[in-house]
Amino acid sequence: MLRQLVVAGLPVLFATTALAASPSPMTSVPPVDTPRTLRPILSEAPTRWLDVGDRAPMFSYLASDGRWHRSEDLLGNGPILLIFGADPATLKGLEKLKPAFEALGVRPVVVLDVATRTAQNLADRLGVKVAMVSDPMCAIAGLYNSLDSRSGRHSTSYFVVDDKRTIRALFYGALPETPLLVGSCARALGRPLPPALLSTYGG
Repeated sequence: MLRQLVVAGLPVLFATTALAASPSPMTSVPPVDTPRTLRPILSEAPTRWLDVGDRAPMFSYLASDGRWHRSEDLLGNGPILLIFGADPATLKGLEKLKPAFEALGVRPVVVLDVATRTAQNLADRLGVKVAMVSDPMCAIAGLYNSLDSRSGRHSTSYFVVDDKRTIRALFYGALPETPLLVGSCARALGRPLPPALLSTYGG
């Protein structure tokens, strides 16, 4: 009888040992919460260089109204021209040709590697009302392969993204003159040039 009790107790002993070695979620010590820094919320991580036909990476950003917005909100009224590394001259050019972009149904959106308040001050100083997205930690630029490896800041590039979130055109390098940006949008989306620009392209 004693022998049977000892043998029967062995599985219980093994089961208890295994439980101690590999505690279940019911017995595990809950993780300790650590403080988190507020930063852009990235929905996707870049795994390769982007190309025409790819889906544009999604992200969230802190706008001048103090609220977080999603990149999908930028596409609410149609295609966008997403620009990285724009200088004041480019911003002024975009503002000057705003009617041409409106005629195309394209909204220019400039991503700047500065804080939201700094971006707003820059817009006020230049007198421009172009849509701006603040990316002070360059996380959004990283999604779009638009980081300067030497400085860690934004490099110049642009992307034409349609309302289905498909990249229709892209360019890495020095930004062209604003009329050429309008032309790139028109060509990528299969839309005619606005009449005011036809003479520029010999139409």
